[in-house]
Amino acid sequence: MSTVPPVEWKWFGNAAHFICGHNCRFHLTTLIGHYLVSTVGEYLPDESVREIMARSRGIQIEGRGDARRADFMKKIGYEEIGCDRKYETMVFKAGAPCSVKECGCGLPSIDGSELDFAPYNQAGDATTGHLEMCRQWAEYAAPKGDPSMKHGGYTPGPWTANLESDHGDYTVWGPAPDDAFLANIGTAPAEDRVVAFDVAEANARLIAEAPYLAERVEELENLLELIQAETDAPVARSLSVGLCGRIYDVLAEAKP
Repeated sequence: MSTVPPVEWKWFGNAAHFICGHNCRFHLTTLIGHYLVSTVGEYLPDESVREIMARSRGIQIEGRGDARRADFMKKIGYEEIGCDRKYETMVFKAGAPCSVKECGCGLPSIDGSELDFAPYNQAGDATTGHLEMCRQWAEYAAPKGDPSMKHGGYTPGPWTANLESDHGDYTVWGPAPDDAFLANIGTAPAEDRVVAFDVAEANARLIAEAPYLAERVEELENLLELIQAETDAPVARSLSVGLCGRIYDVLAEAKP
């Protein structure tokens, strides 16, 4: 089976998920193709939350500053980030990279709908689990078949639809630098028009979305194969929810 080689994986120093990820001492984030693998753990809440947690458990924390934090770690330790787990790995569809000029990290955004999940309670298991998840999703992220035919013989995207005249003729073009002419939609003069102006525009824009939609269909096929191969029922259900979410997203994006 083809796979995305580790040399093409991209690593980030930021936690990619979990609302309190900025308070997690342990975090691994890897971009593999269109997928983001994120592992977080060793959650140490901020000072005010630590005080509340200690009081709710009837534990007296002593000292000030660093000494008080050290006493919290000695008596309580890292908090769980979910039910019966102190570490977790999740896989997401990678979105647009961070574009904040003051940051420049390039970390892709996520929609919060995980495609895969694994829990742990040891740092070593979390590290191993993260790498195993990366290897697994590297297989699903890899192009299928002969790499020279990965576009199925068609012009790779992105394609663009442009209005060419007042008659409402639309043309579809391939990407720069070649800017190959791909299709013409609509007829002139107006009295010979086969479709209405707005319909011609919608047809052109839908055709221009074809390469993007082809990539999304392959992605959905990969997810379906993963679900079919999964023997753990809860994980399969989680993957199914992720698959349904992606289907809805693709259908929404397909509408001109």
